Amino acid sequence: MGISVEFKGHEQSFRTMIAGVTKQNADGTDRQALIKALRPGEELRLVREPNNPYDRYAVAVFRVSGEQLGYVPAGDRRLADHIDMGGGVSARVAKVLSGHEILGLFLRSFWKTRGCVIEVSKHDFNWKEVIPYIDKSRQIEELIKIARSLEEGDVATAISTYRESIVKIVAFDKAGRIAASWRRARYPINRLSLLLETNGDLREAYDEILQYERFNDFLGLLSEDGKSITARKRRLSRKLSIKPEP
Repeated sequence: MGISVEFKGHEQSFRTMIAGVTKQNADGTDRQALIKALRPGEELRLVREPNNPYDRYAVAVFRVSGEQLGYVPAGDRRLADHIDMGGGVSARVAKVLSGHEILGLFLRSFWKTRGCVIEVSKHDFNWKEVIPYIDKSRQIEELIKIARSLEEGDVATAISTYRESIVKIVAFDKAGRIAASWRRARYPINRLSLLLETNGDLREAYDEILQYERFNDFLGLLSEDGKSITARKRRLSRKLSIKPEP
């Protein structure tokens, strides 16, 4: 079944099928039995699972009473990002489907399988909470720009300024997932490690790359920066006679 989308003022709503409705829950409850008991209009609860090993954008669907019904179909990054950024969401049952409505009349063995269409609504952000994060991110971006402008005339100050921006980025992300989701300042590991390598501080450059790799960078690097870091780490490993990691 396709996804239909409509806008209601600042609210965006869409309908979709719940995935994973034939699975058993960890507590032994049968999702099919739970689906069968649903009624159109029943309010549901959406729970983000950022550490789900199968889908980094996973959003689980629960009844208000706590039983899991399944998941929003895999890979819905827009919904996941909206939740991560502090946007409000709500969901309700739109329709409970019988097996033949899902799979067609020729798959008779699945006639007893039930599915569920839900309506998901995305609500606006709490801007009083969000705006300070936007401002802090801009301040870090300005600090990185200052560091870049100092690279040719004052390498030492450029390096220390990049490091200052990194400290702020780490603190920013530690403020929580909502904060991290609003960060637009990228971790300047490429410029910092390049300056250190050029300056002859090979071990420092290598250690800075290792420090970045230990950091769970919610925003990530630009593709070109990532390629540069991979090549630089390999080059530094050879120069420092460091055995490659398994």
